[in-house]
Amino acid sequence: MIQSPSAKVALMFEDTTTLSARSIASKPSAARSSALPTLMTTWTIEQTFGGMTAMCLKRANVFHANGIPTAVVTFAPDEQFELTHKSLTESGRLDVEVPIINLHNYYDQHLPNQVGADFVATELPDLDWGSPSTVLRTSDQTLFYRAFSAGKGSALKRREYYRRDGTVYLLDCTLPSSTSKTKTKRILQLFRRGRSPVAEFTSASKLYRHWLSTLIGDTESNVIVDSKYAAGFLNSWEHPGAIKIFNFHSTHLMPQQDVIQGKLSPAHLPVIENRTKWDGLVFLTDSQRSAFNRRFNDIGNSYVMGNPTEGPSELPSRLDRDLSKVVYVGRLTAAKNIDEVIEIVHSVARSGQPISLDIIGEGSQRSSLEELVRTLGLEDKVRFLGQVESIGEHLRKANVLLLCSSFEGQSLALMEAQAHGCVPVAYDVDFGPRDVIDHSATGYLVPYQDQTAAVGTIIRLFSNDELASKISGNAFNKAKDYNEVAIFQRWQHSLEIIRKNRSKLSKLSQIRPILVGLGFIADGSIRVDIELVQKLLTIDSLELLVSPRSESESTNTISVSPHSSEVESASFIVPSEIYESAGSKGTLDLHLKMYSGTAAVSVRLGVQNQQSLSPYLTAYGNLSLK
Repeated sequence: MIQSPSAKVALMFEDTTTLSARSIASKPSAARSSALPTLMTTWTIEQTFGGMTAMCLKRANVFHANGIPTAVVTFAPDEQFELTHKSLTESGRLDVEVPIINLHNYYDQHLPNQVGADFVATELPDLDWGSPSTVLRTSDQTLFYRAFSAGKGSALKRREYYRRDGTVYLLDCTLPSSTSKTKTKRILQLFRRGRSPVAEFTSASKLYRHWLSTLIGDTESNVIVDSKYAAGFLNSWEHPGAIKIFNFHSTHLMPQQDVIQGKLSPAHLPVIENRTKWDGLVFLTDSQRSAFNRRFNDIGNSYVMGNPTEGPSELPSRLDRDLSKVVYVGRLTAAKNIDEVIEIVHSVARSGQPISLDIIGEGSQRSSLEELVRTLGLEDKVRFLGQVESIGEHLRKANVLLLCSSFEGQSLALMEAQAHGCVPVAYDVDFGPRDVIDHSATGYLVPYQDQTAAVGTIIRLFSNDELASKISGNAFNKAKDYNEVAIFQRWQHSLEIIRKNRSKLSKLSQIRPILVGLGFIADGSIRVDIELVQKLLTIDSLELLVSPRSESESTNTISVSPHSSEVESASFIVPSEIYESAGSKGTLDLHLKMYSGTAAVSVRLGVQNQQSLSPYLTAYGNLSLK
């Protein structure tokens, strides 16, 4: 039996049947007539957050300011939700007119619908749950939830979530399995205002997907997912009127891995394995998108969308800069290698070049980094500033931004540095720095962990102000490519294409081109014969893409048009000089690109089944089988 404490606050409840994405989203004063509601979706927003959340909020602000009804959607139970929301709006990080819709705050104020007239809830066993721990809402000290356990270390759990009027809206239980003594089962039940549940789910993921569909209702909408964790339970979510996009805010690879065969990021693996279930995959840089598609086929749903960055309208005066100042901006975590930033500054100081370092940000590495500063005797040269109110004010007064990360997506710090005329110096790692920095023109790329090269670059910039001033101006002009207007227009264009192509891409991705024959031609060319199976729509055109496999080569992809084609087959002649054209000395891979209207899919070409015999040519040009 559910025990409900006495009510502290009386609320007027709304029925969910009146809700839709358009009704919950912001109401821009200059709303575009054809604009679709867009939901920026993440797991949670904490009091202190990093670049992913910052970009989620900034995108919501930009969309709203440009006439798009917008809301931020979160799922996590958070007793500080109201205070965090208030802090975001008061600080200007979120427009006051853009709502944050949280699952738990929603069910605190709205009554769930019953899933069906014939719904029968599971009868829960009456276990000895003992005394609960209690969590109150920080904003008004009303009861948020009570958590029970069947015993110390027990896997059996029970959590009751309460509205402000004291009624239960959600019961979440981990119970003994009915089929195995060693397993458990999960039951989540939603309540209106009585003791009988009106909906039930066997996993939290199913509840989250149900709630998101409830929010959207029958409104055509765009759902942009920023959180990797949220993407995990939204992989299988579908809505007839919503397009679903995932943002890769960081690299899909582990640090310093080969882009073709390297180890994938475990956090991104669920999205990668379900990549065909997403209407759009958005990457921050073109190099990451290209690497992803080379490895997993270009199924026509990938886009490049940098993060918006704004700076001053005019290049800050160099008279206001401390020309011996280096700044680091970002989380203080191991992957950022801030110890190397400090060591590089130490080496520059030992050369006799005046230098100081400001470290902006917080994180788990702070205490160890402070100890390193003391060990190196740099207390008078290095300051830890923590979170600052205006990063831009620090960037406009520093000469150089230094990043030594093991990997980057699209570094917001690099772009903000350029927008303020602060010269960026960064390790050349996948994928962001080389997409943002034109080496020796808008900043400097340094080989990974080459501290000597980084030291030399900083000394050169500090000792040659004419050079540093030139790079500063170039960087400032380059940053205009990432301003809010440019990024917003790119988003709107891509969303239109995604919605237009989603049906055709779904069918194109199911077509499998099969290699059915190879022929040798006297001039050294090779004939490639293919057939198309599971053909579901008209193919307008085909092309064979030939590209070198090695990521280290300066390469080109060569397009070959069909030599002949029928309804479900085609032949291509691959010329003998293809190596020279592609700039390759190694293996060439073949992809078939299929077009239907504006939709296109690229698929690696292979045989239908694993062949028991494979032909190959010996070093003497003789045909053999293996």
